[in-house]
Amino acid sequence: MKSNFLLLCVNYYNDAEVLAFVRTVLEMDDNDCIWVVVADNTVRTQEERSCYEASVDLLGEKVISVSENSNLGYFGGMNAAMKKGRELFASVIFRGVVLANTDIEFPRRNFFDLLAAEIDRITREKPEYKIGLVAPAIQSSRTGKHQNPLYWNKPTRRKFTLLSAIYSVYPLGVLHRLLAKVKGSIFRRKVQGGEDLLPRTVYAGHGSFMVLLDEFFKRGGHLAYPEFLFCEEIFVAEQCADLKLASVFVPTLKVVHREHATTGLIPSRKIVGYLQRSHQFCKKNYF
Repeated sequence: MKSNFLLLCVNYYNDAEVLAFVRTVLEMDDNDCIWVVVADNTVRTQEERSCYEASVDLLGEKVISVSENSNLGYFGGMNAAMKKGRELFASVIFRGVVLANTDIEFPRRNFFDLLAAEIDRITREKPEYKIGLVAPAIQSSRTGKHQNPLYWNKPTRRKFTLLSAIYSVYPLGVLHRLLAKVKGSIFRRKVQGGEDLLPRTVYAGHGSFMVLLDEFFKRGGHLAYPEFLFCEEIFVAEQCADLKLASVFVPTLKVVHREHATTGLIPSRKIVGYLQRSHQFCKKNYF
C-alpha cells in the first residue's frame, strides 16, 4: 500500500521561501503521496490575504493554507494546520505527519520514497521499535554541523534549570545565544559512527524536520504545545516516552538545513522571553 504523508509548515512573513519550498516538495512527489498544509502566521489585510491565497491555490488541490490572521507560534501553527489537513483530506490514510521548516533542502529527489522504505525496513528488522518519531540526518549548510539527533539521551534537570536562569536575564540570554552560534560555526559535530551508522533510538530529534508516524497520534500524541516557541522537541520526545514509542534517528535519510547566517543574530527581548518560558515549562513538567 502507498505511504502517504501530510506535510505541515509555517509561514511568517516569508511568502517567497514558503511557496518555493512547497513547489519543490510537489516536484519530488512522483508517487502522488504528499499533501501539504501551510499555517500562515502572517497578519495581513484582506487584499493581501486574497493575493497570497491565490498563490497557494495555484499549487493545486493537494495544498491548502490555514490562518487565523494572527501569529499562533510554531507548534500552534502546526497544530492548526494538522487539524485542517485531517478535516479536508479526511479520505486519505496518512502513514505519518512531516513537520518541516521551509529552509530545508533535499539532496535526493526521492527522499519521501526513501522515508517510506526506511520505515518499512526498520519495522521489519526491529519489531521491538514501535516508532513514534523518525529523525533524519540534518546538516547545516552554513556551518556543516550535524543537527540530529538533538539529544542522544535525555538531558539533566540541571541543564534546564541553568538555561531557565540564563534566559531570565536578557543580556545573559543574548550572550548565551551568541556563544552558541560561535560554537556551532567553529566546531562541526560529526554523526557518531560515520555515514554507515544504522538506525538507532535517541531521546529527541531536531525540530527543523521531524516525521511523526500515525501511531503517535493513534496513541494520543498531539501538537498542542502550550508555549509559543522553542523546546518543541522536548515536548515531542516526552510524549513518545509516555506513549511507549521510539524516537529513531535514521542517518540514511538526509536533508540540508539552509540556515541564514544573519537571521536572529541578536535575539529580541521577546525571543529571550520565549526561551525562558519554554525552558521553565520543560524543567517543571519533564525534569
